[in-house]
Amino acid sequence: MFYVSLDNIHDVAIENLESWSYNKVFANEKIEAFINTQPTFSHLKGKPFHVWDANHYFQAWLPYVNDVHPNDESWHACPTTWVINAETRNQCYLKTLMDSVNM
Repeated sequence: MFYVSLDNIHDVAIENLESWSYNKVFANEKIEAFINTQPTFSHLKGKPFHVWDANHYFQAWLPYVNDVHPNDESWHACPTTWVINAETRNQCYLKTLMDSVNM
């Protein structure tokens, strides 16, 4: 499971689209296409999401997948994703929530 946020609380640099792999561009196109069909999510169009690594997929598995299976779409499946409000005042609550979900 991924938790993502529009809030860049860790001051992570946003990559340039030109540097993205084919799989990353393809996944982004699928997300944007979905957002376009959902009026409720229109405010998310074209915005970068920041991953809160709840189950360590992003840190532990994604580098392996990118190195060993960079062009195999079946290895680049998107897990269930929750969009969260990650403002600074909510961080303790969110980390507790993520820990409880993964127990």
